[in-house]
Amino acid sequence: MQSFYSFPTVSIKNEPLTPEKVTVQFKPLVSSFPDWCWGTRNLAVEGGFLALHLRVSGTHQGAFHGVQPTERIVASCQFTLYHVVDGEFAEVWDLVDTPAMLEQIT
Repeated sequence: MQSFYSFPTVSIKNEPLTPEKVTVQFKPLVSSFPDWCWGTRNLAVEGGFLALHLRVSGTHQGAFHGVQPTERIVASCQFTLYHVVDGEFAEVWDLVDTPAMLEQIT
């Protein structure tokens, strides 16, 4: 995953992070939902920007936001806007409906 972010820093929601720190952010999600899946619902490309509307889903198999595993399958949506420079992600803004996920496991 780090190969997508090969600039010295990547702006994630306006915070500069190294590619290593960007990928570390996925660890809690993947440990909570090992089968996490991103499915593209809509995609738009204009200039150096890539906008995605995603359906996300996974099975709750690890603690997530303090909620112990329930084995429930959750599904939600995510919107992500990427700024692509020289074929690499330079900036990323995303919104995930985490409250909807928490509602499904509590």
